[in-house]
Amino acid sequence: MPKLDEVIKSLNKSFKTDIITKDNNANTLGGREKVMFRSPSLQYLFYGGLPVHTLWEISGQYSSGKTVLTMDIAGQFQKHYKAKWEQEVEELQSTANPNKSQKEQLSRLLENGYKKVVWLDSEHSLDSVWAAKNNLDVDDIIYIKPQEESAEQLLDACLALIESDGVCLLVIDSIAALTSGAALSKSLTEKTYCGIAGPLTTFTSKLLPIMSKFDCTVICINQQRDTLDSMFKQTHTPGGQAFKYGTSCRLELRKGKSLDDNWNEIPNKEGYHAGQVIEVQILKNKLSNPSRRVTKLTLMYETGLNPVVDTINLAITFGLIKKAGAWFSIVGENGEAKVHENGDTMKWQGLANVIRYMQEHEEVYKEVFDAVNTIVEQE
Repeated sequence: MPKLDEVIKSLNKSFKTDIITKDNNANTLGGREKVMFRSPSLQYLFYGGLPVHTLWEISGQYSSGKTVLTMDIAGQFQKHYKAKWEQEVEELQSTANPNKSQKEQLSRLLENGYKKVVWLDSEHSLDSVWAAKNNLDVDDIIYIKPQEESAEQLLDACLALIESDGVCLLVIDSIAALTSGAALSKSLTEKTYCGIAGPLTTFTSKLLPIMSKFDCTVICINQQRDTLDSMFKQTHTPGGQAFKYGTSCRLELRKGKSLDDNWNEIPNKEGYHAGQVIEVQILKNKLSNPSRRVTKLTLMYETGLNPVVDTINLAITFGLIKKAGAWFSIVGENGEAKVHENGDTMKWQGLANVIRYMQEHEEVYKEVFDAVNTIVEQE
């Protein structure tokens, strides 16, 4: 055995795990499991779903859609990990002659159940009704509602929960609302330095090695702050630089145009506002080809995020749905509007009618959704 291999073997033995390897594909992002976004607009940004075991920051001004987007993603994690657990249990239970390892694995899965979402609500703003409209099952999360705990205590609790191997996603809402122990121990007249940056730096350094080990992803919601020492209008997010360097992806959200009941943009501030456009910009992306930087999501105040509208907009952009004046259609090889197997002609007047039809006919929407995702996932 070459001397180098002997040293590697000896070191791994002393570390009690194989942290030194020659396998270049041991932890590549391309080979990681992904959780699908509901909106193909986000699929478009990342050429597919959200790679697990990654650290995210989602920031923006107030009412920009930060919590809404995070709820939607958390709901996808709930569905993904529950389905993954059910599939693994079913496969093990259907094994004719399971070996000892398989029996132990099945027993462990049945005892522990599927992995959960943990939501640290330091802003005390999680609304169960609104969450349900945005894809999140609040009855199936681990909820942390701080009282007088410091940031250090709360972040230590988060690490302990991750190391239990029962958490698939940790959400911190928000970084800016956490208060360090030093600040809590002083009065409002006394100054504190470092703020949340110090605790968050230590948390990040402890978090990064264990996310992959315990199959957990972390999303930190953050707020925008004005940069006071700049003569120009600039903003930054609290938490220090170490946290930003540790993230795999940083998204910045902005509140776009308001929408009416027919999903049309309202040109001014008058009238009834039924929803809004959420503008999403990537500030940092270590997860995929960074060539795609900006996209838009549709938020309706009565029903939450609307992936149907996003899907149709992309289908029009890609030519899957043809637009001719006020008419929209899915055209067949003969150039005429297709007739679906249910007998409906795939032609509509006005975008609102396209959206309503897709919302009422799930099988037609799924065909368009799958076609759009096939395109957006192509490099």
